[in-house]
Amino acid sequence: CFTNPNPNATPSLLWLQSSWRPAPEWLQELQAAPRLITQVWGPSSNEYRVMWAGKHVALSIAGKTYHNMDAPMVVNFPGPQSLPRGYFIADGRRDPYGKKAIPEGNGPHRKTLHLIPYWYAVQDGQEALGLVLHRQEDSRSYPTLESHFVLPYPGDELFIGERAVSFDAKAPAALPVAPGEAVVIRHGAAAAAFRVVWGQNTIREPAAVALIHDGNPYGVIRLTVAHHDQWGMPISADAPVGAAFWVRVFDQADNAELFARWRRDFAAAAADARYDGDSLAITAQAASGQTLRLLTYKPFMTLGDAEPIPERAVLAVNGRDLGGEYLAGLPAVIAYKEQLAEALKRQEENILTVLPDRATIWEAESGAIFPNMVLAKDEPQAFGDGYVWAPGAPGLRGGGAGYVQHTLQIVKAGLYYLSGRVIAPTPDDDSFFVSVSGEKFPILEKFAWHLPMLSTEWYWAMVADNSNPDGIPLRLPEGKVTVRIQVREDGTKIDQLRLSPEPGLP
Repeated sequence: CFTNPNPNATPSLLWLQSSWRPAPEWLQELQAAPRLITQVWGPSSNEYRVMWAGKHVALSIAGKTYHNMDAPMVVNFPGPQSLPRGYFIADGRRDPYGKKAIPEGNGPHRKTLHLIPYWYAVQDGQEALGLVLHRQEDSRSYPTLESHFVLPYPGDELFIGERAVSFDAKAPAALPVAPGEAVVIRHGAAAAAFRVVWGQNTIREPAAVALIHDGNPYGVIRLTVAHHDQWGMPISADAPVGAAFWVRVFDQADNAELFARWRRDFAAAAADARYDGDSLAITAQAASGQTLRLLTYKPFMTLGDAEPIPERAVLAVNGRDLGGEYLAGLPAVIAYKEQLAEALKRQEENILTVLPDRATIWEAESGAIFPNMVLAKDEPQAFGDGYVWAPGAPGLRGGGAGYVQHTLQIVKAGLYYLSGRVIAPTPDDDSFFVSVSGEKFPILEKFAWHLPMLSTEWYWAMVADNSNPDGIPLRLPEGKVTVRIQVREDGTKIDQLRLSPEPGLP
């Protein structure tokens, strides 16, 4: 049990924390080496984590970013706790190691905040492919724009291609890395190899890649992809800016013959990046024969396709969902599943067919409504049975996790534009989150929909941003598509939704 339990925790939580013990057979799974651990942390198909843990090295990824202190791709080497791990970081503040604390908001709290790019990753055991796409607003707001993979140094061996290299701690240096060239570092029996499969800068040229020792005091070097290094270099909505990192780890690097062969195999393995102006596809051939693949479409804000995608699991070890087994019998989980099933049944009963040659309008309240969103009927100008909102006093900032969700049947794949009939009474009650998903992958992920004007009267507003004032183009596939309107600021109201093949307001 805990020696110093959290005094703010509920008694039931304390009981769970202090009394539960895993079954003996679970311990065998948890201590196996190697082991593959997978976990989902959200409803979207790319909200997952994967970790391969061997005897001497571990590799892990997240399918997407969660916050601005994330490490969505990590390599752990053997050694003391003081040994830095290897990790990916997106940097706009000339803080490649995430060490400079800055204020978070207007309060006194300071954090080492860094960028939240669009990030997608897949993993096949001992190797992973990660794609970072930088946001337009970040390129204008920060003095630099770089993608780094940070590595503990010194190690036992370091290579660029087949060339052994080293750094003098007293002489900072940047060693250029050719396109697709392998960078390999060894710590004892553990090794990690990296290839930048694709990189593009803000002027639509191949991004420069270098292995850098800058004299930092942290005991690390970095593999850096430079996208720009001056204020105000904008990212065009027509072209992606970012990098693709392919990582492979090895657990027997203390055997010189095996290590040399492993390096050669990785350097020679097939990888490809194809950009045709409308889509970007990154592929890499894993040692197992599995193809690692990431695909995104213009405007390069969401994932179009990926493989391999792990099976959905609460917390699985070597394919067994131990977390799901544990949670399945809890009364709260059973009750929530019943509530969810009832709501989703209603959603399926109200599927709307979207034709390609006309706008489709539907009532917000016709979908599955999840707390803290509710159906309300106190607005006489609202259509249908009422409107949907999260109750909140005007002017008092508040949020919540509630949402309303609808299923659409798209007859013909193509570009569509979403709008809503809304009320935004105050500056603290004028936004939603919007998510749109196909049957496999998200199309628009938790987009902050800031309504264009304040009003206590109903009006139509496009789901738009500064780059797409007439509406964000949504590339919808044929088949079922889910639209979710989620609370961002309570007090904001929505009455109807409209999907059209044409941009602009009705």
